[in-house]
Amino acid sequence: MILMQHFKLLEKKSGVRLEIRSSQIKDKKGRFLPLIFAGISAASALVGGVTSIVNTVNDYKHKKAMEKETIRHNKEMENKGSGLKKKKKQKKSKK
Repeated sequence: MILMQHFKLLEKKSGVRLEIRSSQIKDKKGRFLPLIFAGISAASALVGGVTSIVNTVNDYKHKKAMEKETIRHNKEMENKGSGLKKKKKQKKSKK
């Protein structure tokens, strides 16, 4: 009954009429095993999507940390460089 209501909603949205008789649903073999396999497939796809998102977030955090470290390193090197003074060349005096 619920299945038929669902298909009626689809019919209203798409304009396509779909007729399914109860004999078509009852004659299916395999019972729950195909349903379990479909559930496992859906779960693995969901885990794959979540893993992709987590990897993206981790890469973003790593790049931000590397950028901050590079900026800190460059500033430190600039400060060390300003402490160095160029040696002046002494002129040789002629007597």
